[in-house]
Amino acid sequence: HLFEEDYPLNGKMHLLSETEGQWQTGGGIRWICFNRPHAQIPKELFNEADKNLYLQLLTDTPYKFTPMEELVEAFGLYNLSGWDKNLYHEILSLHPDVRLQSGIYLLLQLLARQEGIRKMVAFVEDGHLDIAAADGKKMLGTNSFAFNNPNDFLYYFAGFAHNTFGSAQDVSMYIGGEVEENSMIYTFTKKFFPSLRLLDSGVPFIQQGQHRYCDLLFQEESDFSSEYTPSSVPLFPPLYRTRPALSPIGS
Repeated sequence: HLFEEDYPLNGKMHLLSETEGQWQTGGGIRWICFNRPHAQIPKELFNEADKNLYLQLLTDTPYKFTPMEELVEAFGLYNLSGWDKNLYHEILSLHPDVRLQSGIYLLLQLLARQEGIRKMVAFVEDGHLDIAAADGKKMLGTNSFAFNNPNDFLYYFAGFAHNTFGSAQDVSMYIGGEVEENSMIYTFTKKFFPSLRLLDSGVPFIQQGQHRYCDLLFQEESDFSSEYTPSSVPLFPPLYRTRPALSPIGS
């Protein structure tokens, strides 16, 4: 479920209650949020007591958010994201054992698994682009954009690559999500970045007819082969995700 920023809280909770019975018979509950704001902080500089101070540096309305940190061991940093405060507490009051994760955290886990030293991963879903880059074990940056067509996508993709690496030479580039080998986004962008590859090895996919889509929500720190079938049909109960309306931002 994709919730826009102004989606009423009681509507979100109604969807939760509708599937509560399914959750009780499943293997766990996860709520993934494509959070805004978010930032990455080196592990040695992170202080849990200062989470609210960090949040004040990321948004003009910190009182609307609850900070949540997630350790990304592969890059030695914490991903700090701001969860809508009302939504955060409503979810936990309904299901105290729910597993909360951010979309950027999952993207960084996916980035860490890809081959190459200088590398970047782009994830496409519902007109949104989430992108991250690394040089070895050093995470270089993340960003999120909303796009309307392949030209928009190329503009943001190329801008991020240029600002991050300067030159795309020797950069391993990957793309996944709602994109396939014959899709306009992939073929158009690959003309300008020949090294661009679709995510494949070790990445779970969702099968819809003849189409196969990579799903970021099924990325885990550990080997997920025990949790997912070869056809990547999730064994978890329904996953809920929230994504605010995005404009280009940096973190």
